[in-house]
Amino acid sequence: MKKLARIIAGGGLLAGLVGLLLQFALTIPASMAAGRNFGLSILFYFSFFTILSNIAAVISHAAQLLPASMMAYFHRRSTGGAITTLMLVVGIVYHFILAPLWSPQGLFLVCDVILHYVTPGLMAAWWLASANGKARFKTLLWWLVPPAVYLVFVYIRWAFVHEVPYPFLDPALTRQQLISGITGIVVLFLITGPVVVITDKIAGWLKRQYG
Repeated sequence: MKKLARIIAGGGLLAGLVGLLLQFALTIPASMAAGRNFGLSILFYFSFFTILSNIAAVISHAAQLLPASMMAYFHRRSTGGAITTLMLVVGIVYHFILAPLWSPQGLFLVCDVILHYVTPGLMAAWWLASANGKARFKTLLWWLVPPAVYLVFVYIRWAFVHEVPYPFLDPALTRQQLISGITGIVVLFLITGPVVVITDKIAGWLKRQYG
């Protein structure tokens, strides 16, 4: 299974790089055409949770292809679990909330499929293939730090450029709508994280029992 996990990590690395680079090549010109300068277009690209989560996944996959002594932080089970949770939330939120709001075409559609379906799927597959039962529930609260930091970043950015990357975070919404949207995402993290840990424990136990 270790060999399979490395193969999946290689696939995740390749898919993530292709998706991120293609999205960058498409986003920057489109953003500048919409009136942003180059610097703001770069910031716009990195303002999306999908992009940041996929970057984390790419780094994690790359680390799996290196000796454990290199990039040791990304070899920790807690780190892998946190990134897997981020990626699963990316896929779930996109599929059920964001996908119905627009219809990307051509290469934009290719990017959407890669970054919202393929890479989360490969991250989940890697998590299963590398399962060892060492994921811990006590680390779950730490897994909420990245989305919390991201939320702060979103509203700091909004204070300067008056735009948010996702409609459910828009301050123009009513207070109830805004609170409901943020609460829903928090609840999704609170559900997905434990599922990721439980999956590791079950898969790790099955490996020990049946090889």
